[in-house]
Amino acid sequence: MQKIGSSTNTADANGEFTDGDPQTQVPCTWVMAAWLNTLQRELVHLCEEAGITIDPNDDTQVYQAIAQLLNTSTEGMVKTVNERQPDEHGNVKLGSAADADIQTSRDDVTAGRVLVNGGALALRTVLAGAGRAVTDFDGLPANSVSFGYNDATHSPGFTGSVLDFSGSSGKYNAQIATQYNGNGNHIAFRTHNGDAAGAWNNWFELYHTGNKPTATDMDALPLADTDLNADLNTLGAYASAGVYHQVSNADATAASHYPIAEAGTLLATPSAYGCQQEYTTFSSRRKFIRGLSAAWNGTNGPWQDWNELYGPTNPNEIVSTSANSYRIVYGNYGAFWRQDGGNLYLMLTNSGDAHGSYNSLRPFTVNLASGYITMGRLGLTDYT
Repeated sequence: MQKIGSSTNTADANGEFTDGDPQTQVPCTWVMAAWLNTLQRELVHLCEEAGITIDPNDDTQVYQAIAQLLNTSTEGMVKTVNERQPDEHGNVKLGSAADADIQTSRDDVTAGRVLVNGGALALRTVLAGAGRAVTDFDGLPANSVSFGYNDATHSPGFTGSVLDFSGSSGKYNAQIATQYNGNGNHIAFRTHNGDAAGAWNNWFELYHTGNKPTATDMDALPLADTDLNADLNTLGAYASAGVYHQVSNADATAASHYPIAEAGTLLATPSAYGCQQEYTTFSSRRKFIRGLSAAWNGTNGPWQDWNELYGPTNPNEIVSTSANSYRIVYGNYGAFWRQDGGNLYLMLTNSGDAHGSYNSLRPFTVNLASGYITMGRLGLTDYT
């Protein structure tokens, strides 16, 4: 390529054109054939390099040549940047991050800055599982979203995505894992204690409408969701504790050791030797209880007899096996009946000791063998 100054001495000091100035005797620049031929050869060469045959009737061939060369794989020519193609003008546009500043630290949250890996959550292809590059959930990268299998060490017990994020110095991580398969209803979390030993804490599971806790999870008695069809004598182990229901009178049989042939609810609660049982009937509203008489034998007992609790719906008489029974406490005194095997006494307490033992007074005594009545003190008054 030549400048005009290469073919004439009428160019200026920079080898460029001048209009000349007669007053200062500066000549105008002469256009020489050598310079024009140089321009012509340059333009012809441009077209030929683009594979275009010179056509004197086509004034667009230089433009065609430039456009063609921009789309040709020529050494040193940029065709794409980050997979971006040139537009119709041959320009390759860079993304908005090309002229943006990057974070100065992981805690830099200045708007518009490009995030540095580690300064924000990063999506990664790290997989944790048995036989993989990462075999332990403890080894998952911080501030990332990874994927872990249930066979990995320290997994939450299911397979799914794992979100890891940290604060402060980066040693106080937290991980949240979500199950992807099955019902996808398990969510668990754990935290990393960056102090001292810096150990991971245990996983804890979140309960929600799709993953409700069981009675065992809540240390509560389980509620049986099916009709009771077992022999009640077999429900004596601690593991049998729970709430059961019998919906059929016909199935509440003596052969299955029901206290009464009536549908109802069985409550088995932990007690001495194993479980004790409480049966409440459905229609008659009666209640029966019994317990084990010795350590649970592993199959069917040994059970005590059923005892019915007294109440308005209990048609049976009230029975007491204690010598002293049926005490009345009111004011400063107590009164009760005592049966010592020979006599029946009306017993009285001292004043201020209504719940205490009886005193020496015997106002009324019945001999159980003869039926004779003895009145300890008798005061008669005529009423008119």
